[in-house]
Amino acid sequence: MQIVDDPEFLRRFIDQDVYVISENKVNVIESKNAENAAVLPFLKYKGNNTVGVAVCISENSTDEEKKLLADILKSVKLSVNEIALFEIGDEIKSLEFPDNTSFRILISFGITSVNSVFLNIKTRYSPTTVETCRVLISDSLTLLVKKVDLKKKLWTALKSMF
Repeated sequence: MQIVDDPEFLRRFIDQDVYVISENKVNVIESKNAENAAVLPFLKYKGNNTVGVAVCISENSTDEEKKLLADILKSVKLSVNEIALFEIGDEIKSLEFPDNTSFRILISFGITSVNSVFLNIKTRYSPTTVETCRVLISDSLTLLVKKVDLKKKLWTALKSMF
C-alpha cells in the first residue's frame, strides 16, 4: 500500500483533516479548518496508564521534585508506573492529549501556560470537572518542594478527589 500525502489528491477524496504523525509532532497536511492548520505537539507519556490518572509536570523536573511526586502519588495509593505521566517542555504552547489516553483525573503541577481545555483553569487547588475528567491545577513541584503551606493545600484538594 502506498501512502499518499499530496494535499491536492487528498482534498478531492477526503473531507476531514489529515494528519501525518512523526516521532515528536503531528503535522496537519490538509485541513478544511484554517485554525487546525498548524503543527501540534504529539505527547508521549511515561507509565502504564492503568488507573485513569494523568499527571503533567515540567520536563525539567529535578530528581528531588520527582521524588516529591512519587511521595504525593503514594499518599493517594498510586505509583508513577500506574499513571500517565506527561513531561511538558517549555516550548509547548498548545496541545491535545493523545486519543489513547483515557483518564478520569488530571493533575497539573505548574503547567498552566499551555493552551489546552484541561490546563487553562485559573483556580489552583480546587478540583474542577472538564468534560468527564476531574482536573486539579497545582503549583509547580519546584514550589511545592520549598513551601509547606502549598503542600497542605495540595493534600486537602487530593483528599477530596481520591
